[in-house]
Amino acid sequence: MYELGRTQVENNEEGAAITTFVKLIYNPTDSLYFTRAVSEVALINVNKQNYSQAIEYYEKLLDYAPNSAEGVAALEALESIYSTIGKPDEFYEYIRQHKFTQVKSEEEQEVIFFNATREIYLVDNYEKAIPALESYLQRFPNGENKVSALYYTAECYNKLGNYRKSASYYAKVIDEGNSSYLENATIKFADISLANEQYEDALNAYEKIEFGAKTNSNKVAALMGQIKAYFAQRDFENSISKCNDLYVNGLSNNLIKEKEFALYYKAKSLIGQGYIDDALSLINKVAENPNSEYGAECNYLRIKNRFDEGQFKEVEDLVFEFSDTKTQQNYWLAKSFVILGDSYLERGNTKQALATFKSIRDNYKGNDDVKEGVELKINQIENR
Repeated sequence: MYELGRTQVENNEEGAAITTFVKLIYNPTDSLYFTRAVSEVALINVNKQNYSQAIEYYEKLLDYAPNSAEGVAALEALESIYSTIGKPDEFYEYIRQHKFTQVKSEEEQEVIFFNATREIYLVDNYEKAIPALESYLQRFPNGENKVSALYYTAECYNKLGNYRKSASYYAKVIDEGNSSYLENATIKFADISLANEQYEDALNAYEKIEFGAKTNSNKVAALMGQIKAYFAQRDFENSISKCNDLYVNGLSNNLIKEKEFALYYKAKSLIGQGYIDDALSLINKVAENPNSEYGAECNYLRIKNRFDEGQFKEVEDLVFEFSDTKTQQNYWLAKSFVILGDSYLERGNTKQALATFKSIRDNYKGNDDVKEGVELKINQIENR
């Protein structure tokens, strides 16, 4: 009967094979063929992805012969199934309830549970991974894979946009001390703190990375984070100091974007301190790359400076020069044309100013302060 069932399996007659094996299962005259038949039916269901039925048969086998060779294989198969369906905690409970400690030690159970939860995380199923990982941490608070689980949980919350919870888990990774995750966890904790305007927390974390980073990329990221944090707090002196450090680093490592970032924030910090002329020399340098975000803004800043100084002909020349670069930074280009329209107004050329503002309104695709501003200017001119 067993060999008949095996032949049917090999001939892809799965339905007939199950019927054959079930006769052995429910008429068990021989324990050897009972366990083999149950294994065969369970495996057929696994291959068909009928996981609930596969679990039912594997558990039936374990109830009957937990210490047999088939029983050990069944437990391993259950581990795989529960991992596949994203329910490692249910497998852990099954082991505990049925007291399979003679088959799986506490250390083995911990590894099984963690591996299963990691599989859920690695396939980017973050919503399912979070409860599984948190369950692991609750059951094995001092487990060998504790730090990995903490980091994975932080990553899951980060991917799902729950930055407060994410930061709390990154902090736990940091508290665990030296690990392979420490550097990345610290950087990400700092980035989240910066975004949430928790500047002191951000600065403390960035400083740890700057002076302890194993990679230059993380050191650079830490310098850039500190610059943003200091600038946001209007601590222009420290911002400029870190800009100088970043520029030297970028210069020695040929980091073009980072050098531009350093010059941009140094210029903005100098403006914050009132050193306009010193800032302008840096702004002009960054403006040489009009296709970058910082370069485009610097083109706008020097145009605005010329307008503030009443150099309206220079404003016109610089705006058209900026436009001729074919930059894709449309926001800063549009804002520059707004200044051009204002310069026409200042020179009494209302008709040209109105035409400029209407051209921006009709052609600019962004939905931001530019649209609102030009609509207001058009209404003011037309209602005079």
